[in-house]
Amino acid sequence: MNEAKEFANLLEVFLIDDGSQDDSLTLCEKIAAEIPFVKVIAAEHGGISAARNVGLSCAGGEYILFADADDYVYLKELITFFNDRILPDLIVFSFDAGDNRMASRARALADRHFCLQSHNDFLEKEYKSFAGSVWNKIFKRDMIETYNLRFQNENVIGNEDILFNLMYFLHCREMEFVKENFYYYYIRRDSACHRRTDDFEVIKRFCNCAIYFREYALKWGLNLSEFFYYFLVKQLLLAERSYSSPDKQEKNRKIAVYLVSEEAIRIICLNAAESGMEFFVLQEKWDVYKCRAAAAIRTHIIYRNIAAVQEKLEILF
Repeated sequence: MNEAKEFANLLEVFLIDDGSQDDSLTLCEKIAAEIPFVKVIAAEHGGISAARNVGLSCAGGEYILFADADDYVYLKELITFFNDRILPDLIVFSFDAGDNRMASRARALADRHFCLQSHNDFLEKEYKSFAGSVWNKIFKRDMIETYNLRFQNENVIGNEDILFNLMYFLHCREMEFVKENFYYYYIRRDSACHRRTDDFEVIKRFCNCAIYFREYALKWGLNLSEFFYYFLVKQLLLAERSYSSPDKQEKNRKIAVYLVSEEAIRIICLNAAESGMEFFVLQEKWDVYKCRAAAAIRTHIIYRNIAAVQEKLEILF
């Protein structure tokens, strides 16, 4: 506790109680009473996006770092890193992950600096290293406020972390990957991100993530057509892993009908040039079949061929 107090003039920490029904609020208030830079906010239950948005509205510091409730931040290492440094628009750092049995370095990045002259080129080469979650990144608060960036409702948009990262990224001019590790991600096997659901809406939510990002990028004059389609398929693959159904054929039929009937998805497919498949090969070279299936799905969505989309989905999944 005494070690934490030495950071009182350097940090502000907001503990957002999202309408908990247990003793979480009491525990948060106890922590805040003992650590001077910790503040507690009791909010109505609204989900993780709403809770983070409350924190953003209250924050007054120069930089923003998000942390999930089960995880912890290596404060000493973080403060040491900040000393005498001028940070770029975005920092992406390494992190550990584990459960009660074992912990290991989950993401080990090499020190790299990027001047972002082409956002599309960066996404083509570094998307997988960059996207992820928000908690292994350091954001500038003034950029978040300048562009009025907030997390979208997770009941409408799936993968709200990645969407926030991408929206913020579009406004960056400089960013860094750093090898330093400032975070421990605790893996809970029963957490929401590891649970499967029989609710078909999860497919729509993840696809909505790609649709929303396209609209946001176009609003700022950035047409990343090849990436938009790649991102759509990646969201679809993630959603499929979350969507559970005992009848695989019926599951694929429902997805196929949705993909063919959703006009916003068809527009993404229409605007993705044939050369966009090169983007897939660069990103997914471990699975050429998925790349070919993704290209075929695009063609069949354009021509509204439900049966063919379903067939290709069976290959893809």
